[in-house]
Amino acid sequence: MAASAHAGDHRWEGRALAGVRILLGLLWLQNSGWKVPPAFRALGRSVDRGIDDPILPSFGWLLDAVVEPNLRLVGWVVLVTELALAVFLLVGLATRLWALVGAAVSLGVGLTVAGVPNEWGWSYWLMVAAHVAVAASPAAGRVAGLDGLVRPAVRDTSALGRFYLEKAS
Repeated sequence: MAASAHAGDHRWEGRALAGVRILLGLLWLQNSGWKVPPAFRALGRSVDRGIDDPILPSFGWLLDAVVEPNLRLVGWVVLVTELALAVFLLVGLATRLWALVGAAVSLGVGLTVAGVPNEWGWSYWLMVAAHVAVAASPAAGRVAGLDGLVRPAVRDTSALGRFYLEKAS
């Protein structure tokens, strides 16, 4: 009886983390909507606010010296990355890898705007934590995700196949 209850706990854990994964994917999909190419004006305003009210002076310098002068390139990288995060997290493919990417991007966004007045900085730290939780769970993409379908089919012993099986999914 105890083993049966324990197995049920794992199913709920997988379902809960799949739900978190899907919500994160929807968050990135919605968040990418205000990064409008080619000028990326709204993103530029966020960068300017991060320069004016940096959470760390060195990060404010990075925004001012590197990001702002290259805003169009950075804007495209951010837009494509956020759309990729949305797609991969929504479909649950290479979930653990993309959850780590999401944690890193969330950290970057948090460092950019968490010091800005009237910005709720905790939301970015919660985003980091949610991505780390998804990355730490092998079940996150295997339940209601393509990782559950692709993993059994990957019998590749190449470095890429081993990486996918051991780290990314």
